[in-house]
Amino acid sequence: MSEKDQEWTENIFKGIFNDKPFEELSLKDLGTVAKVFADVSPNATERTFAGLQRGPDGTFNDDDLAAILHAATEHPGGAFRGRGTPPVLRLVEIMGIEQSRAWGVCTMNEFRVPWPQRERLVACMATSTTSNSM
Repeated sequence: MSEKDQEWTENIFKGIFNDKPFEELSLKDLGTVAKVFADVSPNATERTFAGLQRGPDGTFNDDDLAAILHAATEHPGGAFRGRGTPPVLRLVEIMGIEQSRAWGVCTMNEFRVPWPQRERLVACMATSTTSNSM
């Protein structure tokens, strides 16, 4: 995620959660986000973004779209790394962890386990998945 993307996401979340600190948001707060997106028109031709306005024919100005694409390539996302998730995406990270546990899939750290130990890890995960589903 680029710094510009992070800034945009932070501004959106600040508006949705009334400046509540990102570290204090919980999975229960995600219902608020769902309500916001429920208000978005299902008709894509009525939607706008990034402050752009549609012309009389319903399209966006090509120069405005090109400027957004140019800015996006000028601000590439950061590299994947441990502990690299910005605070604003903490809930997204938690949701990913919860979903992976529900599916019984491994994390990046578990995936890097040396091959001789992997069989033991797979057996352990299968046991924990079975006990969690009861």
